[in-house]
Amino acid sequence: MKILRDTPNQLILSNTPWLIGLMLIGFILAFLGAGIFMVSDGNKPVWFGILFAFFGGGMGAIIFCAMVRRVQVIMDRPSKTILIRRQSVFGYETVEHALSDLSHAEVETSRTSR
Repeated sequence: MKILRDTPNQLILSNTPWLIGLMLIGFILAFLGAGIFMVSDGNKPVWFGILFAFFGGGMGAIIFCAMVRRVQVIMDRPSKTILIRRQSVFGYETVEHALSDLSHAEVETSRTSR
């Protein structure tokens, strides 16, 4: 998660999976394009190209809907709340907790081989 805002009264953390989303859109478009090419090529039956595009693109779309979610955590000192916002293809969800319910936090770091 990235820190979007860090003030004495508010901390906002956010995670938006841009890379996964773009890769899955590329996956979907590749299967749809290959299926359309098979239909227009004429060397294979038309139904084969349609099934290739439908199943390949459909699997990519299902994985996209399941994996791509934006998550925001807002810790607000004046209102004494923690808001967890999740947004996906299917909708938007907000969960609210009292700031006093937070017992601890762990910072996870990673280092590259450089």
